[in-house]
Amino acid sequence: MSIFKVFGGFGVEVGLIAYFLLIAWLFAGVTIDDNSSTFDNFSIEYHIDSSNKLTIETISQAPFETSSNKFTYGYRKGRIWLRFTIDNQSNHSDFILNFTEAFYEKVYLYTPLATGGYEEQRSGLLEYFESNNPKYIHPKFQLQIAPQSQVQLYMLLSFSPSSATPSFGEVQLYTHEAYLYNKPINDYLLYLFYLGTMFFIMVFNLFVYGTVKERVYLYYAGYIFFHALFILSYSDLIYDMGLVEWRGRFGTLPIPMITLFFALFSMEYLNTRLYTPMIDKFLRIALKILLLLMPLMMLLGGVWFQIITMSIILVSPVLIYGAFYIFIKGYIEIRYYILALILYITSMAMLMGMGEGIMDNSDLSHYGFVVISYIESIIFTFVLANRFRKIQNEIIEIKAKNEIVLEQKVKERTHKISELLKERELLLREIYHRVKNNFQMVISLLWIESRQEKSKTHKESFVELINRVQSMASVHQYLMGSESVAQIDSQEYLAKVVGELERIYKAQKSFEVIQNIEPHPLSIDESMALAPIINEVLTNSIKHYKGEDGCKIELSFKAKGDQMLLIIQDNGEGFDFDAVSKKSFGLKMIKQFIKKLPDANIEYSFEEGTKFELSYLQK
Repeated sequence: MSIFKVFGGFGVEVGLIAYFLLIAWLFAGVTIDDNSSTFDNFSIEYHIDSSNKLTIETISQAPFETSSNKFTYGYRKGRIWLRFTIDNQSNHSDFILNFTEAFYEKVYLYTPLATGGYEEQRSGLLEYFESNNPKYIHPKFQLQIAPQSQVQLYMLLSFSPSSATPSFGEVQLYTHEAYLYNKPINDYLLYLFYLGTMFFIMVFNLFVYGTVKERVYLYYAGYIFFHALFILSYSDLIYDMGLVEWRGRFGTLPIPMITLFFALFSMEYLNTRLYTPMIDKFLRIALKILLLLMPLMMLLGGVWFQIITMSIILVSPVLIYGAFYIFIKGYIEIRYYILALILYITSMAMLMGMGEGIMDNSDLSHYGFVVISYIESIIFTFVLANRFRKIQNEIIEIKAKNEIVLEQKVKERTHKISELLKERELLLREIYHRVKNNFQMVISLLWIESRQEKSKTHKESFVELINRVQSMASVHQYLMGSESVAQIDSQEYLAKVVGELERIYKAQKSFEVIQNIEPHPLSIDESMALAPIINEVLTNSIKHYKGEDGCKIELSFKAKGDQMLLIIQDNGEGFDFDAVSKKSFGLKMIKQFIKKLPDANIEYSFEEGTKFELSYLQK
């Protein structure tokens, strides 16, 4: 009897439909044998319960459609019922039924009981929130199916009833032993490798941004961050990290943020503001609209998420057009960017196609998005690394050019300074000669005046004055002849001062100066103050000595702690300091020069002759 005669009362068309429904029902299941332990390619039936009212008691009366166990039904409101038959022709009886996606609120499995009715096993996010038990995050169910028996199962998948959600997933069946070592572990290794690579790419771009301060690297780091965040959610690893509540509140955030940062990165890399101002203006407006719509997506979800997802598609063709336009204009270096951009669009199209139910949920669409986006990220990273290399080379070239220019400027400046130094040297020589001549002129005039004086007292005053001027002239001549006046050697300089005094008074007086001068660098201010002070004190010791054995004077100059100490001791009779200091021009002059020394202090003592002590702070 033909199949057409069986259904003859309903007509040929109805008979054909019934025939194919029967065939579909017969194959809506999986047959288990001893040759395999993993079953992930079989047919199931599904029913979309938009009313959210069907129960396990009433679902059998609803019409079912056939699909693969790797399914995608697009954006759906309400609940999805799955039905499939397991025919156990093996010797195994313990099985694990695994459902791959963890973003469903309810994943319930109904297994028929021998006494009638169904056993209900619950899983999904609602169960996790109620019990805080992580076993409910990844839906998997234990099955006991006797060998050489058949069982028909129902599975309920539920979203939030107020919003449309992408409905895709995969039902897998394992023997109990095979589940422990099979596909879930392999999936995690794949995603962990992907995320580890993304982490290093993000760190590299942040490092380069910190080095060259170009925003293109910062934008790409943001793109990688949100891309990795989306993969975390896509792979369900985010649930294992304890971020279930974050996934519930912000799970849709990475999609628009990926687009936002990718557009900013592309605009910066292509320099659209310069090369394609119209495209740049369009993209900036589109990104502002995207930012305005994001709060609606976060608060309301559903339709707004679909609107944003679909609007993202408009950005990609604009970027492709802009990239090709710039490439045609001669910027051939962006050819790798164009390749990576095509891969980016392909991966996003595969993801959206599967989410909308346009593409089947297969290994190609499910993992192809991850693999292609990985390749795209690597290409973009090489593109940016090459850009960084060129920036570094440009910096090196600019630095080399700047060094040449700087060297030339230094030569010019050095030549100019040399000319100025020569001019100043000539000027200083001229000043030196004029000062020297002035000293000689003053000494000559004083000498002439002293010759005309008949008073012995006045003559002696003139001689003292001539000696003072002569001493200052000698110091001036020594300083002008020194190689450096910044640091003057105390031993050489003070010996010169004493020597000049000896030259002047040796013919008139019998005296000896015993010098104990430690080498110490003197500043110009110290030198100009110490010379007249020493000259005045020594002059007083020589002039007022009344003994017959000859005047003996000890002069020491040394450092003591942070102080410099000048001591002049003679073997004279001393003098009344209070009486002399009021009318002595020499002592008044000493007090004036002492003011040029920091924290200076003088003391006189007359125990064994006259002892003069000067102390001041070292600089």
